[in-house]
Amino acid sequence: MLTILSLPNEVIIKIFQYLSPSETQRVIEVFYHSPKSHQLLELLYRRLFSGKLMLINDEPKHKHYPDCELTLSSFLDKFLTLNKENRLFQSTRPNKIEFNFTRQHCDYMRFISNLNQFHEILEDPSCQEYFKNTLQVDVYVDANLVLIENPDNLTAVIIKVILELSKHKEFVHKIQHLTIKASDIGNMYVPQWSLLFTNFSSLVSLDLSQNLLKSNYDQYLDLWGASKKFPSFLKKLNLDSNMLTYVSKEFIKNLPDSLEELLMNQNDIEIIELCDLGVLLPNLKKWELNYTKLSIMNPLTFKSCDKGFTLELVSTYLPVTDLEKLKKIAHEKRFTVVI
Repeated sequence: MLTILSLPNEVIIKIFQYLSPSETQRVIEVFYHSPKSHQLLELLYRRLFSGKLMLINDEPKHKHYPDCELTLSSFLDKFLTLNKENRLFQSTRPNKIEFNFTRQHCDYMRFISNLNQFHEILEDPSCQEYFKNTLQVDVYVDANLVLIENPDNLTAVIIKVILELSKHKEFVHKIQHLTIKASDIGNMYVPQWSLLFTNFSSLVSLDLSQNLLKSNYDQYLDLWGASKKFPSFLKKLNLDSNMLTYVSKEFIKNLPDSLEELLMNQNDIEIIELCDLGVLLPNLKKWELNYTKLSIMNPLTFKSCDKGFTLELVSTYLPVTDLEKLKKIAHEKRFTVVI
């Protein structure tokens, strides 16, 4: 293995990319105590630290395979404890960082503590310097709440996450995928925090599913259609499993015309206002409205949609006559309707 050191460092690191993270770690363990392996160990660590870094609060719901996975505490230790490995960590920038926070059932306090620790990391000067040259950031927060729960302090902490990310100088223009799901944020300060997403200039995917979002709030009869809420280059918006009741023309009009996928399954949507969908959202490839209460929708809304567009309407209350008209328009325009 040590004979590889005759090659340039950048070539060696490219070769090491063919090793999985676990294989790389095993090689490190083999050579860790070898007196002649200093350069080799440094390059192996750089292979791990320059890839995808995942910071977690606990075991994620889904299995991921990052190059380096750390809890928030162990990440902070990289800056508090100085040794050879930590110095390499600090001097090596990952191509991508993913923050993945999932609350375990009946564990509010530790989850809140983890999110507060996340706030500390966002404000820490050493961490900000580390984040400076990172190319991409993804954030995943799953509060894992059910309707019988109502921990206002947890909701406030999650809203604080959105607020701080929206003004974070190193992150706000790097976050590409943002998930805030299964929380009660739909019950608190929605007219205020709903305006923050426009700050995320690189955001391509936003998941706000299962957050008790509604169409109307106090004086706002159509909050989500009242103004632009989402960044200009967003491609996927997930609003599944909320409490939305109404899709207005203004809501569609204020969505970014870059949008390719709109998910609104399992909402209480009853009405979709007539609009020219293909003109307002020319890049839309899929709109899912499955398992809703939809009963009023003019099929002419889709007269300008083209081949490649898919509309899903499984288990709705639309009249058979409207569905037949919609099928006819879909056949003429060569797009797909799933009923």
